Amino acid sequence: MKAALKYEVLADLSKPVDEIVEFISLMLQSHPGKRIEILQQIDQHVGDALAELQREPSNEITEDTSAEM
Repeated sequence: MKAALKYEVLADLSKPVDEIVEFISLMLQSHPGKRIEILQQIDQHVGDALAELQREPSNEITEDTSAEM
């Protein structure tokens, strides 16, 4: 049987960006030799999700979310 290191996460859903950034930082610290690969894959997934949302006219951005970043 192979042992696995796992994290349990408790996130404040009122601060999604802060919580996601914190979790990504935690994962990057746990995999120092794979940081670029992990960030590239995250970038791909985020880009795909944004492209999908932008193709759907009903998902127009209606609020300024720049303050969250």
